[in-house]
Amino acid sequence: MSYGWFGVGLGDTWATVNALLHESVRTGTSVAVAPESPDHRALIEKILALLDSPGSLQLTPWPPTQEVPWAPRWTDSAPYFPTKQRWRGDKPWVAVQFDGRSSSWLKNPPPADLERLQSWAPGYEFKPVGAPLTLDETVDTLIHARLFLGSCSGCSHVAHSVGIPTVIIEYDMPITPWHGRNRYQLARGTDHAILLGRKALMPRIYRAHHSHFGDIFVTIQLLASGHYGDPVLLSRWQNGTEDLGPLMHAILDVLDIPAGRVVIVDERPTDGFEASLAWRVPFMPTKRRWRPGPHKRIAVQFDGRSVAELKNPPPDQLAELMGDWLPAGYTMTTIGLPRTVQEDVDILATSNAFIGCDSGMSHLCHSVGTPCFLLEYRMPLELTHSGKAYTRCGSAAEAIARVRTLLGQPTALPASAAPPPPKPAPLPQNEVTGVGAQKDLERIAWTKPRLRKTRA
Repeated sequence: MSYGWFGVGLGDTWATVNALLHESVRTGTSVAVAPESPDHRALIEKILALLDSPGSLQLTPWPPTQEVPWAPRWTDSAPYFPTKQRWRGDKPWVAVQFDGRSSSWLKNPPPADLERLQSWAPGYEFKPVGAPLTLDETVDTLIHARLFLGSCSGCSHVAHSVGIPTVIIEYDMPITPWHGRNRYQLARGTDHAILLGRKALMPRIYRAHHSHFGDIFVTIQLLASGHYGDPVLLSRWQNGTEDLGPLMHAILDVLDIPAGRVVIVDERPTDGFEASLAWRVPFMPTKRRWRPGPHKRIAVQFDGRSVAELKNPPPDQLAELMGDWLPAGYTMTTIGLPRTVQEDVDILATSNAFIGCDSGMSHLCHSVGTPCFLLEYRMPLELTHSGKAYTRCGSAAEAIARVRTLLGQPTALPASAAPPPPKPAPLPQNEVTGVGAQKDLERIAWTKPRLRKTRA
């Protein structure tokens, strides 16, 4: 069985290739596709080369044996797979396209509005995308521009995969049936488009995930990753009244982050982010790093604040952990409050290991690079330590045995010792940004077309 479809333009092909890749992921097989012409085949191959998808398509000779159903291709399409190179928004550009090909008299702006649509943002250069640019050039422009503004066109579909903030203008043809569950803002006419465009170009000021040390630490790590642009503005205020500025500055002071990448500001926040993403981003290191040496010290922290009942040691195991089990000459130092962040870094950098639960200090330990032994009770560590280097311990006895072995005094593990943690899956780029194919593995109904209600 091979699929074909009506329409060989960029928009038709981009949407359909994404739908077929989702079907490939769902079924775990390569989906056969019959291109209509050599040019159509070349376009499909180029799109496949640009997209970051675990699915695969097999190109077969024309004619196809089945047409791609309407619903998963358009009205009920899952969010598109991301491009391999994602949006950065590091140029003062607005990418525009107002010459959609099909049904152009219904969806493109009137000629009298074109000048206004390309001159409303002083200090920004309006960069046309689409023909005569190549697809590679179009994607590159979208990656660096701050905003895409246009009619329903091939480039509006490409913009969904790039992840750029997108405003699509609706005139006489409804837009929502053609963009499925992709993220965009719908503008009803030229004036509304300019209003939304100006709002989109306003500075985005992010808020911390929560007010605990670990939440602030991973917020700064995520914003410093470069996926939110450079610089990134972070509000010092939480819930309107709680000033987190001093702690934010203390964290920035110890991290080896390019100066000015994350800027703490006094303005109120305008944006948040998907909380689960912050725990999975690779961490930037601290300026002072751990080095092996005869430190004769173990750093500990066992009083994580959030959901403490799920992750902190019970009283009997806490007493065991704080007991007299270290080899002669070794000391145990508790980190966290009331110490300063710099003091915590200095202790971690001069310790043989860190033992703790899921806490702010455990995240700081990842950046310092100290050998990390984490206790896991009722909350899986993979939720907040995915992709990080640590040894998982299922009990106090196991943690003690593993650390004593590290220190040169091999100790038998208890029978209940936790198995080695699974190797974490690589983090898809679209999950870092929070934009793109977030429901890649969900089942798509490929039988009965189902129209979604358009926006009123």
